[in-house]
Amino acid sequence: MHRTSYASHLRTTLLPLTLAAVAVAAPASAHAAAIGGVTIKSVSSEWNGEPDLRAVNVVNGGGLDSALDPPGHAATYTAGYHWETMYYQSSASITFDLEGTYDVGSFRVWNFNLSIYSTGDYTGRGMKDLEILTSADGSSWTSRGAFQFAPADGTATYTGQLFENLGWDGVRYVWFKDAVSWGDGDVGGHIGLSEVRFYEAPVATPLPGALVLLASSLVGLVGVGRRA
Repeated sequence: MHRTSYASHLRTTLLPLTLAAVAVAAPASAHAAAIGGVTIKSVSSEWNGEPDLRAVNVVNGGGLDSALDPPGHAATYTAGYHWETMYYQSSASITFDLEGTYDVGSFRVWNFNLSIYSTGDYTGRGMKDLEILTSADGSSWTSRGAFQFAPADGTATYTGQLFENLGWDGVRYVWFKDAVSWGDGDVGGHIGLSEVRFYEAPVATPLPGALVLLASSLVGLVGVGRRA
């Protein structure tokens, strides 16, 4: 086989097979895995009256509608559905314990989603501006910068806000620090959230079949080259 024809053979044979291998290796979609079992390490304050609006409600899945993707969050004044601080707080902080060390790739926040037709709109109690810090041990903290959470829309189909491509490696604790509220509507000095979920950074792992296909292609081409 002439050198030019052999080069042509490489282009017409190796390229399609390589692309096929890549197609097999790369998953069609990479949904990040939600980190389960998250707890609350600390909170600046929480409502201790009726209904139950404690900080634990931010990680208990209360009020989420899994029929939607991503889930919607109820806008009702129901025990176990939201967290809010006590009266007249100038800022609020809450620290999450992931109960393990993770590379966090994204998180979704459902801001304070409460709107009662008979009494008014309470979504202004939701967090607005804050700083987020992370830690592996709860003692040494890394600032991840300033964030702003959009207000909830007060409907049962509210799906929250997703923050992606974070690149937070080796994280156990996440601290939402010194958040202020949007301050609209009936606020009463409260600040709160409805739900937060953290997701691991997705890792694309090549399938063994893709590597076998690529290796077989290369061996065949070497045989062709030796005979040329």
